[in-house]
This record gives sequence, C-alpha cells and structure tokens, in this order.
Amino acid sequence: MGLFNKKKSQPEIYLHIGTNKTGTTAIQQFLHNNRKPLLKHKILYPKAGCDHIAHYHFSYAMGFIHESKKQHPQTIDIKGLYDEFQAEKERFQPEKIIISSEMFVLPGEIERVKQFFEPYEVFIVIYLRRHDHWWLSLYNQAVKSRQNPPWQRGINAFLCFHHRRRLVYSNYRSLIDKWANVFGKEHILVRPYEKKQNLPNIFSDFLQTIGAESQTIDTTKITQPINRSLSPYVIQIMDVVQRTTMSDKSYHKIMHYLYHLDIPSESNATLLSREMAMALIEANQEDYGYIAREYLGREDDILFYDPLPNELDEFDVATLPRPMDIAAEIVRALES
Repeated sequence: MGLFNKKKSQPEIYLHIGTNKTGTTAIQQFLHNNRKPLLKHKILYPKAGCDHIAHYHFSYAMGFIHESKKQHPQTIDIKGLYDEFQAEKERFQPEKIIISSEMFVLPGEIERVKQFFEPYEVFIVIYLRRHDHWWLSLYNQAVKSRQNPPWQRGINAFLCFHHRRRLVYSNYRSLIDKWANVFGKEHILVRPYEKKQNLPNIFSDFLQTIGAESQTIDTTKITQPINRSLSPYVIQIMDVVQRTTMSDKSYHKIMHYLYHLDIPSESNATLLSREMAMALIEANQEDYGYIAREYLGREDDILFYDPLPNELDEFDVATLPRPMDIAAEIVRALES
C-alpha cells in the first residue's frame, strides 16, 4: 500500500519524466509560471518536492540519482515530502496533478514510484527526440557546462565516450517498456519532440497530452529559449576553452562573451556529418517503429516526421575554426 490513503475522486497524476533535451526545462518553467491559471482549471503543479522549478526532490527521494551525486547523497525525508504534497493537494482539490523531473530517466526502482503514489492513477508523460538531434543537443550542453571533460575534442569523441558507457536512457524502447511494465502500457503517454508534431508549441502539446484545455491557458508566456542554442563555431571554440587552464576571472569572461556571440551565417550548420546522423537514426529505427506502433497506435510505424539527413538536398556541416580564429575570439573576449 502506498503512502496515500484511498479516497473517492482522487486526482490523476501525470508524471513527466523528460527525456532531457526535449524542452523539459521550458515546460517546467511554463508550469511554474502558470501555477495560478492552471489551478483555475483544476490542475496542480505542486510546490512540494520542487527544487526551483522542477520536482527533483521527488526523483531524488525515490532513488533516481545521477551517478556524480551518489558519492555525497542528500537526505530527503520521504514521509515529510509526502505530508507536504498531501497538504497541498487537500488545499487545492485538483483534478489533475503534474510532477516533472527528467531525473526519472536515470536507473532506479520504478516500483517505488508506483508504491508512493498508490492508489492513484498515474500516467507517465515522456517526450522523445530523434537521436541525431538528441545527441547533438546533449553534446552542445556538455560543452557549455563541463570543464576538463573526460572525452577528447569534438562530437565524434563525445559519442564514442558515451557509447562505451552505454548511456541507459538513450535506449528509448527499453526505457519506456520498463515504465510500462510497472504502470501499464495504457498509462504511457509518448510524444515525439518535433515542431510539426508539437503545434502550436510544446506547451500546448503538453497540456493536450494530459487532457487539458490548452486554448484557455496562455501558452505564449515564455518568449525566450530557456537553454540558448549556440552556433557550431561558438561551440567548437568553447570546447577548446573548457580544456584550457586559466584564472576563474578569465574563464568566466571568455565564456560569457562566447555565450552571447551570434554567428548568423552558421544558423543552419551542424557538427554532425550526414553519414553520422544517418548512422544514429538507423541504429534506432527498429525501436522507433516499435514505439510508434505500440504506444502511439501508428500503423505506418513512423515516430518522427522530419526528413532524414539523406533526404535533404543541402546538408551544411560546420567547419573547424582555425587556430587564429580561436585566438582572435579569446583576445576579443578578454578585451571586452
């Protein structure tokens, strides 16, 4: 039996588990900003369990913890977390409750999640991004945030490093099936992360997915991207800076300069070759078909609608900045 006592007309719980790099932070920011409008529609985005805008205390308390944090574990009182959550639920009497933490894609005991929320009806919301786009976004984020990384320069080295480590949540089929085995296939809500499949925007798509009336809630409140996209030119210079020894003052000044450096001419360029992009897709094509068929009911087995790299007439691969270009940008940054 779970921590909750069974009552009549319990709200549905929608557990949004990511994946990462699918607009998760933007969705969380939207839900955080719109708590009051959501409550008018009987939808609760609880403050209980929140670490800023996401429910990381829930995932952490249930054992879904990043490997880097296991050495210095944080203690979270799961009973206290339940009491706080229950009090908020009783206060607002919602019909739907949204919990959001992309940490739930990490290895953990999914049965603990089910036990915690018994006897509530729980739906798992998961967004998936085509692997060529997903890996590229993951690499860009790693370059922006990781000093002295353990992989060599460039996206190919990044891919090789993580493939050797067998990053578990990159296997979408395995990840989804694990949650379905515990909560039931009918409680898994899969959404492909693509502009043409998330119209008019990701926020409306999310609300529609949980059965909410998105047209009555302002989904245009967030106008700026949460995680800013940088050009391949900037990313490749950052990759050099992250491996260079310098003072903290110089490092932060250079990174700030690069973060705000716009290179419009490279807006459509990519760091992945056409061949590598196709290889990432083809390695997962069978799983895409399975997910489309089993979880979306698509008889054509098509999960993603964007054209494949080998179907594009133009495929602009970014060139590596010359050493003199890298040096010039660093000098400009330090003189700015």
